[in-house]
Amino acid sequence: MHPFYKSGAASPGATHLQTSRQMKTAADAKDVPILIAAVREGCSWLVTFNVRHFRPGHPDVTVLPPGDFVLRVRGLLAAL
Repeated sequence: MHPFYKSGAASPGATHLQTSRQMKTAADAKDVPILIAAVREGCSWLVTFNVRHFRPGHPDVTVLPPGDFVLRVRGLLAAL
Protein backbone atom coordinates (compact mmCIF):
# COMPACT_ATOMS: atom_id res chain seq x y z
CA MET A 1 0.00 0.00 0.00
CA HIS A 2 1.27 3.46 -0.88
CA PRO A 3 2.40 5.45 2.21
CA PHE A 4 0.02 8.31 1.36
CA TYR A 5 -2.97 5.99 1.74
CA LYS A 6 -4.16 5.31 5.23
CA SER A 7 -4.49 1.63 5.96
CA GLY A 8 -8.07 0.71 6.80
CA ALA A 9 -9.59 4.02 5.71
CA ALA A 10 -13.35 4.10 6.16
CA SER A 11 -14.06 5.15 2.59
CA PRO A 12 -12.32 6.29 -0.61
CA GLY A 13 -13.35 9.83 0.31
CA ALA A 14 -11.54 9.55 3.63
CA THR A 15 -8.42 8.30 1.85
CA HIS A 16 -8.61 11.18 -0.62
CA LEU A 17 -9.04 13.67 2.23
CA GLN A 18 -5.97 12.35 4.05
CA THR A 19 -3.95 12.37 0.84
CA SER A 20 -4.99 15.96 0.14
CA ARG A 21 -3.85 17.08 3.58
CA GLN A 22 -0.46 15.41 3.23
CA MET A 23 0.08 16.73 -0.29
CA LYS A 24 -1.02 20.29 0.53
CA THR A 25 2.53 21.64 0.47
CA ALA A 26 3.81 19.36 -2.31
CA ALA A 27 2.56 21.61 -5.11
CA ASP A 28 0.80 24.87 -5.90
CA ALA A 29 -2.71 24.76 -4.38
CA LYS A 30 -4.46 24.61 -7.77
CA ASP A 31 -2.16 21.79 -8.94
CA VAL A 32 -2.44 19.52 -5.89
CA PRO A 33 -5.37 17.53 -7.39
CA ILE A 34 -3.25 16.76 -10.47
CA LEU A 35 -0.35 15.56 -8.32
CA ILE A 36 -2.69 13.46 -6.15
CA ALA A 37 -4.15 11.82 -9.27
CA ALA A 38 -0.66 11.08 -10.63
CA VAL A 39 0.40 9.45 -7.35
CA ARG A 40 -2.86 7.52 -6.99
CA GLU A 41 -2.64 6.14 -10.55
CA GLY A 42 1.04 5.21 -10.24
CA CYS A 43 2.35 7.65 -12.85
CA SER A 44 6.11 7.75 -13.08
CA TRP A 45 6.17 11.04 -14.97
CA LEU A 46 4.07 14.19 -14.99
CA VAL A 47 4.66 16.29 -18.10
CA THR A 48 3.89 20.02 -17.81
CA PHE A 49 5.15 23.44 -18.78
CA ASN A 50 4.53 24.52 -15.15
CA VAL A 51 7.25 22.45 -13.49
CA ARG A 52 7.72 25.06 -10.76
CA HIS A 53 4.11 24.62 -9.64
CA PHE A 54 4.89 21.03 -8.65
CA ARG A 55 7.71 21.75 -6.21
CA PRO A 56 8.76 20.02 -4.04
CA GLY A 57 6.50 17.38 -5.59
CA HIS A 58 6.37 13.73 -4.68
CA PRO A 59 9.27 11.24 -4.69
CA ASP A 60 7.36 8.72 -6.84
CA VAL A 61 6.52 11.19 -9.62
CA THR A 62 9.12 12.90 -11.82
CA VAL A 63 7.82 16.27 -13.01
CA LEU A 64 9.43 17.50 -16.21
CA PRO A 65 8.75 19.74 -19.21
CA PRO A 66 7.72 18.17 -22.54
CA GLY A 67 11.15 18.57 -24.16
CA ASP A 68 12.90 16.76 -21.31
CA PHE A 69 10.26 14.02 -21.44
CA VAL A 70 10.91 13.46 -25.16
CA LEU A 71 14.67 13.28 -24.55
CA ARG A 72 14.21 10.83 -21.70
CA VAL A 73 11.91 8.58 -23.74
CA ARG A 74 14.32 8.78 -26.69
CA GLY A 75 17.13 7.64 -24.42
CA LEU A 76 15.05 4.75 -23.09
CA LEU A 77 14.13 3.64 -26.61
CA ALA A 78 17.73 3.87 -27.78
CA ALA A 79 18.75 1.54 -24.95
CA LEU A 80 16.43 -1.23 -26.18
